[in-house]
Amino acid sequence: MIFAWMQGAISMGLLVVAMFFVSFWSETRDRFFAFFATGFAVLSVHRTIFAFTYTDAAWTNFSFTLRLVGYLIILGAILDRRARPAASA
Repeated sequence: MIFAWMQGAISMGLLVVAMFFVSFWSETRDRFFAFFATGFAVLSVHRTIFAFTYTDAAWTNFSFTLRLVGYLIILGAILDRRARPAASA
């Protein structure tokens, strides 16, 4: 029971972080923040699914695939930011 509660708390925290990045994105329209918001939202979905299905191997594999996708989105955002030319000051 405590495991599911902790996973829910982590999922909520990840959603809060995603909402902050949505707020930053709405101010700047920088796709970096949109990617980060999407990545953290996917990680939140992973934690929610994992909380309810951690004993089922098929769903566990799916949820960890979601975790991989979330981290790849965040990594893609970082690489995309580094590939773009710096804005002139």
